[in-house]
Amino acid sequence: MFLPEHDSRGPLAMGESLSTWTPSCNGSVRVELSGQRTTSDSGALLLREALDNSGVIEALEDNLVDRRHPLRILHSLASQLRTLVLQRAMGWIDLSDTDTLRRDPLWQLACSDARGTTPLAQDRPSQATLSRLLSCLGRNDNIDAVHEGLLRLVVWRLTSLQNGERPKQLTLDIDGLPIEVHGHQGGSAYHGLNATLEALEDREIEYLGRLRSHTGLQKLAAPLLKRPPGRPPEQPREWCHDLEYQAGSWSAPRRVVLVVQERPDDLLLHAFFLVTNLSKFDWPPEKVLALYRKRGSAEAHMGEVKSALDVHLSSTDRGASTVQEVMARNEVSLLLSLYAYQVLHGLRCLLERQTRQGWSLSRMREQVLKVAATLRLHARRITVHLGAAADKWWPTLLKGLPKLTALS
Repeated sequence: MFLPEHDSRGPLAMGESLSTWTPSCNGSVRVELSGQRTTSDSGALLLREALDNSGVIEALEDNLVDRRHPLRILHSLASQLRTLVLQRAMGWIDLSDTDTLRRDPLWQLACSDARGTTPLAQDRPSQATLSRLLSCLGRNDNIDAVHEGLLRLVVWRLTSLQNGERPKQLTLDIDGLPIEVHGHQGGSAYHGLNATLEALEDREIEYLGRLRSHTGLQKLAAPLLKRPPGRPPEQPREWCHDLEYQAGSWSAPRRVVLVVQERPDDLLLHAFFLVTNLSKFDWPPEKVLALYRKRGSAEAHMGEVKSALDVHLSSTDRGASTVQEVMARNEVSLLLSLYAYQVLHGLRCLLERQTRQGWSLSRMREQVLKVAATLRLHARRITVHLGAAADKWWPTLLKGLPKLTALS
């Protein structure tokens, strides 16, 4: 914060410059606004490099329907998409933040389509422009392309970090993500487990999930909840049983795996149930349980999405907007936050590989991405002078950055 010296004329009016300020702790220090091209977000350039390597922005621009008149377009869809994804990755979550950063030269460079020094003379998209982008992306002729772009980012991250080898299969953890919403949120009603399972079965997608225990399942499991004869060993034991069960709302029986566990100092056996359509031949009960236990890392990622990206959605109390329009905008907003997460996560995985230590997204953002820099323009060249905080991690990260290559 910069504070003006005492002025008998009263508070500064809009547009007035601040006087220098001398902190009371040291009279030799003078704080002033120098007007130089400085920034605290130099890491946005690293994220732009990774985002460009993925090719997702170019793929989106090729597949999105832009109904604007070509002669009236000031900001391309690509530059607007970069603005939202990169700002969210750096912690600037609200649409209004682009106005806060409108004079930051590094953000002009990180989000622009242009090369050379041209971006420094360009205006940045306004809050209203980005709001219209969300509506554009949420239309029926565009939303599928936005979903496909997220999948492309996931495949790019996994492929880049596996020496160019594409994954043969993907495991998705479908779970609720509690997001705070003010006002009435349309479409928030619970749709039921059976609808989800039927939709996956109709698309021939393999699934695995946990069922809530209830009277019907408990009766089914009762004959199996008995300890075998003999003295129990020191280490707790675990048993898996293949069953079939049909709930009242199910049109047919489904495969259920009963997991029975001993617990230290507990006389009763603990049990829980997994429902799945995985083949019994390829996926015996023990293998099903091992796959289910991998969900922990996915749930940790979901928590990171919410905490590091501060995901929040709008309510339907938005003037003339319909419930469907607000839901579409919210869907796009959440998807773009996941875009930002994938780019951050890709850079984080690379950093962990290079440094051989674990990194949270918050720590990476604070220590690696939020680095001060000064930009100098000379002979049509832009030089970015990084602050001393970059010395520790940037050289290591830059050595590995070429590994985040574009999809072939």
